[in-house]
Amino acid sequence: MSVSEDFKKRYGSKEYKKRLEDARKKMNEKKSGRRDAFEYRFPKADKDKTYQLRLRVLPELTAGEPCEGGVAKEGMDNWYYQHGYHWVEGLGKVECPRIHDNEQCEICQIGFDLLNETDDEEHKKTIKRKYLATQFGAVNAYFLDTDKNPEEVRGKTLWISFGKTIMDKLHECLSRDDAGDKDDPHAFGLFFDVTQGHTLLVEVKKKGEYNNYDQSKLLQKGSPLAKDKDGEADWEKIKEILDHRHDIPAKFAKRSKERVKEAIKRLTKGSSKKSSDSEWEEDETKPDKDEESKEERPETTKPAKPAKEEKEKPEPEAEAEAEPEADDDNDEELQALLADMEGDE
Repeated sequence: MSVSEDFKKRYGSKEYKKRLEDARKKMNEKKSGRRDAFEYRFPKADKDKTYQLRLRVLPELTAGEPCEGGVAKEGMDNWYYQHGYHWVEGLGKVECPRIHDNEQCEICQIGFDLLNETDDEEHKKTIKRKYLATQFGAVNAYFLDTDKNPEEVRGKTLWISFGKTIMDKLHECLSRDDAGDKDDPHAFGLFFDVTQGHTLLVEVKKKGEYNNYDQSKLLQKGSPLAKDKDGEADWEKIKEILDHRHDIPAKFAKRSKERVKEAIKRLTKGSSKKSSDSEWEEDETKPDKDEESKEERPETTKPAKPAKEEKEKPEPEAEAEAEPEADDDNDEELQALLADMEGDE
């Protein structure tokens, strides 16, 4: 039996690297609900205990630079990667095209249209929770090698997502030109600079049922990311740390129009397809309940017109930050978005 050259090319060793890359890409697209070993997520705080972390936010990783696992293919054009998702009951996370890619998101558009139709503040909150995406900023971070950090993260370069509270503090630092009042000095400028950047002290407390990050801050004194014996920048160690950054954009599944359409169907009409009909989909999108620091989900509302045969489902757990991002959008920012939309019409 003769074997064609095309067959040999497709399955031969010369195509091994390409097939491996394709398999890994598909695997990553399927595991959107699973934990990345290099991603750090905050544990849920205890009632009477404050949880602290000391880390340095690292500069952006650009395409072509060395990174964990090889060379960055996508890279970032800023020190953080903006991402966000809609949580849809029975479907799980649906990545938002508006936040990820600055493209129109049909789910968000429904929310903006509904917000334009009401002046009732409580109703606006409900609309935001249901239709606007929860937003985060993902960064590469070096967790200081100190006994003040949990042992499992000391001296590691991981990626981590911050919500509105911490992101606001980082942006405020970038906007400052000086240390301010001598009686109340604060960090200012390029906090992620490797020669004179600032340590971020993350302080997590429990407030109600949520984590609260209000007391987190950048320490005022700047220093090199790593020091030699003379206290100067240790460039070899700094390069070693930066070479272990992660290609964050590649961590997220590509936005899917079909998934957005399915989300709209569930949000606006309910779905006659029960979650038990597709255990594979549930396993891929729902957080692992056995993990100690399981993923917390933002508050959602019930579908507007649930199918009659569906039983009422319990509300998902709330996002582990004191303020759901979509609910705490700045009113001025929201009005600007609405104005932009009206101008495009």
